[in-house]
Amino acid sequence: MKPSEKHALLQAPLFDGIPAARAQDLLQAGGVSERSFAAGETVFTETDFSRAIGVVTRGAARVEKRAGGKRVIMSTLERSGTFGMAALFDERPVFPTVITATRASTVVFLSREWLTAAFREEPRLAENYIRLLSARIHFLSEKITTLTRSGSKLQQYLLNEYRLHGQENRVTLSYNMAELARVLGIGRTTLYRELSDLEEAGIIKKNGKTVTVLKLEELS
Repeated sequence: MKPSEKHALLQAPLFDGIPAARAQDLLQAGGVSERSFAAGETVFTETDFSRAIGVVTRGAARVEKRAGGKRVIMSTLERSGTFGMAALFDERPVFPTVITATRASTVVFLSREWLTAAFREEPRLAENYIRLLSARIHFLSEKITTLTRSGSKLQQYLLNEYRLHGQENRVTLSYNMAELARVLGIGRTTLYRELSDLEEAGIIKKNGKTVTVLKLEELS
């Protein structure tokens, strides 16, 4: 494993608060593997996945939910991004999402067997895993709220992102316009029209992926 990729692994939330030397000792045990993916290559599908936690150590990947011929982008995984918790201790033969590398990427997989043993060796690792699960539950809850709440889905999305990540009245979008339209479940024409309407009303100002919220009360 290259030093930069090892650093990305140790920066993952799973290893939060665990000294690097201690984490590297744990990683010497069996059940840790590394794999490279080309841009566009699937990492996990609904039927082809591993009972393991994956950590992106180079590149990036997209998490999608596919159903009935439709696709909804759930999130984007950058370096140190972690996935795989949904199937780790669940025996169902289906993984809930599809994960695709969006750039040439490297992923380190930590098997269920490795994690089970490591939890016994380092209790902080188990605590971090529980925190990851809790954060994922909150994320999915917010995603459902955004997609089902009445009114403009774009406004609800911007409001939610502002509350979670906004700084100095600004929000940096995680997606391009095509991806955001899929996340919200609306057409791109509708998305552009709603953005234009919000700008004309003086509620927001958009510059690339940066959205400045000018009238927060109007988003509520």
